[in-house]
Amino acid sequence: MLPAGVPGVVAGPTTNLSIGMDYWVAPTTAIPPEHGKVLAAAATGAMVSGPLVGASEKVPSEIWLQAEYEELAQRVEALRDENAVLQAEVERIKKEYDALLALNATLKVLKIHLD
Repeated sequence: MLPAGVPGVVAGPTTNLSIGMDYWVAPTTAIPPEHGKVLAAAATGAMVSGPLVGASEKVPSEIWLQAEYEELAQRVEALRDENAVLQAEVERIKKEYDALLALNATLKVLKIHLD
């Protein structure tokens, strides 16, 4: 704060930091009511239908969640298909492995007979 004797500066009252506190700390009965009519259904929290309410009453977060759900469902389907392909590949490799084990056992027996 500047001293009162500084030339070129108009001295005024100091500010009070509690400006508007009477509004914030006042009981709710002291606040005057707004002018206008409030529908009883709106006051109780019920849904009010009107011209702005379209066929789809979903909020943006529900639309986003639905889109994410559909995307995940498509991904699940793709992963299921890939899983089926991989399981078929594993079965083919197991059969090939068993055939190679049998061939190896046969070759060992032949080697023993040739020695």
